[in-house]
Formats: sequence, C-alpha cells, structure tokens
Amino acid sequence: MAELEVRYVTTSDGVRIAYAIAGSGPPMVTFSDPVASHVQLGWSHPVLGRFFQEMARRNTVIFFDFRGCGLSDRVQPQRLDDQVRDAEAVVQRVGWREFALNAGGAGTPAAIAFAARHPEQVTRLAVADGFAHAKDLLGTPQVQALIAAAKLDWVLATEAIGTVAFGAGREESSGYGAYIRSCIGPEWNTDVLATVDVSELAGSVRAPTLVLKHNGLQ
Repeated sequence: MAELEVRYVTTSDGVRIAYAIAGSGPPMVTFSDPVASHVQLGWSHPVLGRFFQEMARRNTVIFFDFRGCGLSDRVQPQRLDDQVRDAEAVVQRVGWREFALNAGGAGTPAAIAFAARHPEQVTRLAVADGFAHAKDLLGTPQVQALIAAAKLDWVLATEAIGTVAFGAGREESSGYGAYIRSCIGPEWNTDVLATVDVSELAGSVRAPTLVLKHNGLQ
C-alpha cells in the first residue's frame, strides 16, 4: 500500500494545513474528527485506513487535517470559522468546482457550515455520528469523564477512548490511544467546540444529506 503524498496550503490567516488526495472517481472532501485526524497515519491505520481506502476506491478524495491536529500547524482554532477557513483553503488550492462532503464526529459542524455557505459547490453531504449542537456531545457523562481524565492523565484518557470506540479487550482498541496522541495533544481545546451550534445553518443546507448514527450514541 503506497503512502499518501502530503501537501500543504496556507490559509488566509497564515496557518499551514496538511492535505492529501487519493483515488479516482467523483470528487469528495472529507471533514475528519480532529481527535482522529492524521492524513499520513490515518491512511495506514488498521481500522480507519480500511474506511479511507474504500472511499478512495470509488471517489477522488481529499483528506485534510484541521489546524491544531495531525500534520497541520498545531494552532488551536478560536472559532468554527477557523475550521471552515481551513477547508476553503484546501478546496481553493485543488481547484474543484463541485464535490461531495463527508464528515464524522467533531468534523461535522464545520462541514455543515461549509455546505450552507457554499451551496454552489457541495453536491451531497454525508454525516456519520455527527452533531449540530456541541453540547449534545460534550454534555454526556461519558465525554465529561474523558475530558476530566485528560486534564489529569493524558495517556490514560486517550487509551480509554480506544476502549470506548471499539470495546474493551478488542484488538482494534490496541494502539488507538497512541494514534490519537499523534493526532492531537493535551492542549487541544474543547472550550471552542462547546460554543458551536450550527442548528440554523443545518436548515439551510441545500445538498441531499445522509445522516448515519451508531446504536448507543446520543
């Protein structure tokens, strides 16, 4: 399996964003959850890599790391507009006029905002385990416990995320904590995420939208 060629683009406010392109077929832009976003390591990850490679088998896909995660500048976003600006810089560099979006987890609000603000470019939107109002996610007891644990023991908290994601004792859980620590650092700011609410913007998205949610998630 060949590694992706990582490229970089600088946003309008001077932040360097890492991105890569893979596959062939209709164009698609992926808004990954920053907690698990690393354009180089994600492609070869034993679980996430299978998902990304399957997408690239049917589409020409842009993968990119928001600011603050992966191989992009570890500058913490101060508002949702910062993440939208990251995506705009990548799309402008590549030069695509129309494309589909897919998003997961904490990458969803930026994807919704992008689709609402650029209806002439976004042909379809797919959301997996996403949310429009961040408090719906951050207010759950499980996430509150992880945030509190991360302030005390970063390694323990990230290891716990693997257990939450894949289940205790499963092979997929092994090493997932180390992968997360490659994607973000303990300085990753959930305070900005807590202020995000794109409920009104979601209502103005014109593109046909598919929403997927795993059982057991709120």
